[in-house]
Amino acid sequence: MRYIITEEFSTGAAASVSYSNTADAQAAVGEPAQEDSYSTNLGASVFADYLLTPKTNLRFSLSAGQDAQAFVGASTEGRLYYDAMLTLTYQLAPKFSIDAGGGVGYVVDENITDGKYAGWRPVYTAGINYTPTEKTYFKASISMQGADIMPNFSLVAGWNARAKTRLSLSVYQNQGFSSLSPDQYNVTRGLLGTVSQELIKGISLSLSGGYEQSLYEGLDGAKNAPAAVEGPSDYWLGSASLYWRFREWLAWQNTFMVSTGQGDSNELQTRFSSSLNMNF
Repeated sequence: MRYIITEEFSTGAAASVSYSNTADAQAAVGEPAQEDSYSTNLGASVFADYLLTPKTNLRFSLSAGQDAQAFVGASTEGRLYYDAMLTLTYQLAPKFSIDAGGGVGYVVDENITDGKYAGWRPVYTAGINYTPTEKTYFKASISMQGADIMPNFSLVAGWNARAKTRLSLSVYQNQGFSSLSPDQYNVTRGLLGTVSQELIKGISLSLSGGYEQSLYEGLDGAKNAPAAVEGPSDYWLGSASLYWRFREWLAWQNTFMVSTGQGDSNELQTRFSSSLNMNF
């Protein structure tokens, strides 16, 4: 939701909270089964937009958040972040826009010894949006912000097959705390196909399937820090998500995911996540 102050100037805010539980975590061949892990992600931001020209918008944003994880019987670890960024969006044509931004961020590690990805660092984002027809779209983006330890990227092509049915194919890289061991991140690169169907107004169901590769990176910067615990380097995954938009500014999403790559285990890794998003 946006608050219009003048014809050129507006402000807004957003907040999100998500929770996930991972069971039967993927383990490398010969490795013992892992304990369940629980993670939370909190985020909030405020922004101010200034319309420089009818085709050019300048946004200043401040954001803060926390990514945290705990294993059964272990203490919680987390990463706090604070970002300040300036982003320029330009409408090159009615169906094509680009945006680019940069700024500064600060990360604080909690219960992570000599965190090697903590402290001051640059943050940035860039993207393009192209809608060649009323039913097709293409999006590309790259960013390094929040608690990221390396850039995220996404390439998405979509088709609105019917009024209430959407198909999309995406290539991406994202990251978060690893469910294998404390003090490490799991960076995933994947290919994912998704079918979304609006069931009734405001409620939609999405089914996804694809393939991922994983990179495991330790966060502990001590000289004698143990190497990151390695899991499967690649695996297949599938998920189902139920999305419910209560209001224009409030939405809730629940996702259940399964993936292969269990090494000596016959169990599939399962993950349940629930997120609440608010835009004021």
